[in-house]
Amino acid sequence: MAGAISSGGRNEKNRWLRVLGVDPAATGPTGYGIVESDGRRCRMLHYGALKVAAKRQKECAGAALQDVHALLCRLIEEFSPDAMALESVFTALNMGTALRLAEVRGVILLAAAQNGVLVYSYAPREVKASVTGHGHADKRQMQLMIRALLSMKETPEPSDAADALAVALCHVQSETARAPRRGRFHRIAKRNSTRRRNAWRVATHRIDAMKNSLLRFFLLIAAACLAASVALSIPTPSGAKLTFRRVFKGSSPEFIEITVREDSDTAAYEIRQLDEDPGSLPFQVSTAWRTKMFDLAAQLKHFQGQDLDVHRKIANLGEKTFRWESGAEIHEAKFNYTLNSAASQLLQIFEGLARQQEHVDLISRRMKYDRLGINDALLQFESDLNLVPLLDQIAGDSRFVDITRQRARSLAERIRHQG
Repeated sequence: MAGAISSGGRNEKNRWLRVLGVDPAATGPTGYGIVESDGRRCRMLHYGALKVAAKRQKECAGAALQDVHALLCRLIEEFSPDAMALESVFTALNMGTALRLAEVRGVILLAAAQNGVLVYSYAPREVKASVTGHGHADKRQMQLMIRALLSMKETPEPSDAADALAVALCHVQSETARAPRRGRFHRIAKRNSTRRRNAWRVATHRIDAMKNSLLRFFLLIAAACLAASVALSIPTPSGAKLTFRRVFKGSSPEFIEITVREDSDTAAYEIRQLDEDPGSLPFQVSTAWRTKMFDLAAQLKHFQGQDLDVHRKIANLGEKTFRWESGAEIHEAKFNYTLNSAASQLLQIFEGLARQQEHVDLISRRMKYDRLGINDALLQFESDLNLVPLLDQIAGDSRFVDITRQRARSLAERIRHQG
């Protein structure tokens, strides 16, 4: 179960960054994919998925682990990757599945360590956002976007292999953003030896910095929640109202709706699955953000007669709706994907607010029902708290498409505001 367009040889100038992506699985196939990039172009070298026969697993308890280790060692020897990228463990797994997955990850890390390959781990949402533009894409959308980004003639199958290519692409994009100079990739191999010696020291420093950042962020959340509870007693204002709704059946969450009022800091959000009971909750949006959002809506003529959709055959990313209400005046625009600059900025702000409230809800649930899981919930904030320099770099790099630069600029502004 594999596909390839090239062997393991390097080009003559050795300027391509080569990444081995791995999608570890507890019971199903373990996906793998090799991608390389020169900073401008990406191409797929090899991909596939390893499925160990049930009969062999019954005969030998460690057969699957042995085969995965052997496969990774063989791929590293053949393709000589500069780095390995894999998805982090999904925190919602049950204990038995998590333990089996940890065993698979263990042999993957062992193979990398034995061959001197640095390993980078990315959260599933981070991978999806890097490939499709949002963190709730389904398997089919990921496969179609991978095919487009890597200019593949066929859709990568199975989905485990596509996921491996996706996490490899995620690392390539991360490395490209960290070093925008075009001639940088050929120096990675030399730098890796130094990075290995300093890896533990850097990791310890990042953990300490993350703890301090998370403490500050958690205090901000507590203050926001307190302000929201006080705001419940305030009468509902009657100014203009701006609403964003996204309906995406089969994703998680399937329904997002955020309503912001022009003359009040008190907004409302509703994030749920479609089969769950409806019900909105209050939260706070600052004056600066409300001003920005309503200015963008004004640039879009309050959505009156606006066709925002790109009208191209791309993956379904969920139906999105912008709605403007002011007295008896009501206008709205629906779209799947847009290239309109003002609409893209407004979308990023709304999606950022939704993500923020998802984090708050997750921490609240863990505090109440799963105290051991609070640490995992807090770890999900790490990227949001430490990506401002990287986002600024992407926003100012003309080699990236406009929508990517706008997304980076919007996210950086949101993180600065929260800090």
